[in-house]
Amino acid sequence: MIRLRPEQVIGSLLQAMNIKTGDQNSHLIQRFVRFVWGKDFVKLYGDLGNLELEGRGGTIPQRLLLLNGKFVHEATEAQPFSAAGRVAAFAPNDLACVETSYLVCLSRLPTDRERAVFVDQLARSADKNQRLKHVQDLFWSLVNCTEFTWVH
Repeated sequence: MIRLRPEQVIGSLLQAMNIKTGDQNSHLIQRFVRFVWGKDFVKLYGDLGNLELEGRGGTIPQRLLLLNGKFVHEATEAQPFSAAGRVAAFAPNDLACVETSYLVCLSRLPTDRERAVFVDQLARSADKNQRLKHVQDLFWSLVNCTEFTWVH
């Protein structure tokens, strides 16, 4: 397993906030946002240089940037055009919502245990706003798990 470089982490985060793939064919505004966010994120996240291949999990400032930073907050917010918002609004049921969230963020399906926990949480949502909040929390959790910043 190898840790992602800062450019790869922000690229993954930006991709996880969109349903459509972001690439060279994306709209000019989307590419500009990716450029600006990428530049700012790499500056704040820092680059480990030669130490990037060490087995450490990263630095405390890096982890705090992911936990509390504006990048993750804005990327995981359940808005009408964000991945979290669209998944919450258009998933036909709670199971599909959880599985799609995992595929968007981690490119894999949840384990049986993960599936059970999050489907149960969504099933207990009292209304649409609480469901949006739960999906937003799910996206935030997935983006902040160690698996998100490592290549397997």
